[in-house]
Amino acid sequence: IVQPAEETQILVVQRLHAIGLAREIFPRLSFDLIYARPGQTPEGWQAELEQAIGHAADHLSLYQLTIEEGTPFHALHAAKKFTIPDNDHAADLYALTQEVTAAHGLPAYEISNHARPGAESRHNLTYWRYGEYVGVGPGAHGRFVENGRRTVTIAERMPETWANLVEARGHGVTGGEIL
Repeated sequence: IVQPAEETQILVVQRLHAIGLAREIFPRLSFDLIYARPGQTPEGWQAELEQAIGHAADHLSLYQLTIEEGTPFHALHAAKKFTIPDNDHAADLYALTQEVTAAHGLPAYEISNHARPGAESRHNLTYWRYGEYVGVGPGAHGRFVENGRRTVTIAERMPETWANLVEARGHGVTGGEIL
């Protein structure tokens, strides 16, 4: 995505204002960033990482852009209208990610998550360790043990439909299974 320089500067100012406001409200911030984007350079990615670390010094979730079948990006990619870096370039960006975060005291604790010791996401750790969690809200998933059986729940994705289900049935769960 290409934006005019002036528009980009406005977005940066708005982003910095939003970060400052969030810092006033929340004691901890975490950034989710995507790398291996079209045209992304190692220098640009490093600058982006360093800026995020400067604002959210405790936790970062850093994901490599992948193209999934059935998505708008897949259609654009197949039509050669959206190109992503090749695997070697993406691997270089991943290696740079590990170097920069480790140098700032945010080692990886999962493939995509980096945190200062003690600032790891409890949700992420619970999820990856197959712990129990209850999903509440449209599109939420849950996994918990009930009557000695591990149960998976899936809530309705559409907010209005979910709200109608909650009003009618007391919950918005539309699917799931006993594992």
